[in-house]
Amino acid sequence: RRTCGSVSISGDTIVIGAAGEDDQGAESGAVYVFGRSGTDWVQQAKLVADDGAAGDGFGFDVAIDGDVVVVGAPFDDGNGSVYTFIRSAGTWEKQSKLLAYGGGVAGDRFGCSVDIAYDTDHHRRGWRRQYRNRRRLSIYLHPLWFRVALSAENYRR
Repeated sequence: RRTCGSVSISGDTIVIGAAGEDDQGAESGAVYVFGRSGTDWVQQAKLVADDGAAGDGFGFDVAIDGDVVVVGAPFDDGNGSVYTFIRSAGTWEKQSKLLAYGGGVAGDRFGCSVDIAYDTDHHRRGWRRQYRNRRRLSIYLHPLWFRVALSAENYRR
């Protein structure tokens, strides 16, 4: 099992996965968020799973786009999971926990690779006027490589 994590950057924010972090048990994992302050990088937050446990591997893979972070925990409960966090007024809050369809099967490693495309400008201006404050969040998950598209209101950038 790999105990390191991954790194992702968006604008002036970097997220670093630390799947081997031991705050909630051996290799429960954590994610560190850093923001640029002038020429320095300053830690803004440390994200952990609210239901974290030993061996989850939270932070095995991470992705950020704007104010949305996606975190893979491929060993969570034996099948894996993906967590989403939203930054609002400078604070990172857990938005959701995604599981494989039907709960998955032991050893799936759901969330071993994640990516995100948070698209606020995908639709034409007419659509945006008609559906003000709606945004589209697409999360790409491996090993199944399918796209989960969530339509949510009031995601703000």
